Amino acid sequence: MLLYLSSNQNINVFDFLTNEKGIIIKKLSGEFKLKKFVIHDMRNLNHYSYFVIDLKALKDNQNDTIDAVKAFKAMYNSRIIIFAEGIQGDSSILSKFVDEKIYNIITSTTIDDIKKEILKCVSNEGMLYKDCMKALEGTMVRLT
Repeated sequence: MLLYLSSNQNINVFDFLTNEKGIIIKKLSGEFKLKKFVIHDMRNLNHYSYFVIDLKALKDNQNDTIDAVKAFKAMYNSRIIIFAEGIQGDSSILSKFVDEKIYNIITSTTIDDIKKEILKCVSNEGMLYKDCMKALEGTMVRLT
């Protein structure tokens, strides 16, 4: 099962996984304070294999977002997937996710590339550090 905290604009991005991979998806859409959600609102997320966080749905600041991810990792074994469509690879929040060993980060902007990254994230091994670095490098701003 996959739990997806989604912004209203990205609500259907992961739907293809139900047909292609048989993954059951529970979607919660809107705006969220991730720290409050993880620590106070959700009592048991153990039955989810994947926890997808759409950064556009979050109202937390960067530090609270990272604190929430750390708390989630300490309490649950679900694979965290960050949906960061269009965010530059040199973004400080993406660097903080990598520092926390969160490598399943989707940054592409085209439908085909997003789908490829999603499929990699839900594969047996998920995105490895090298996969993540390659994807983030492709989205870094070039200042030349």
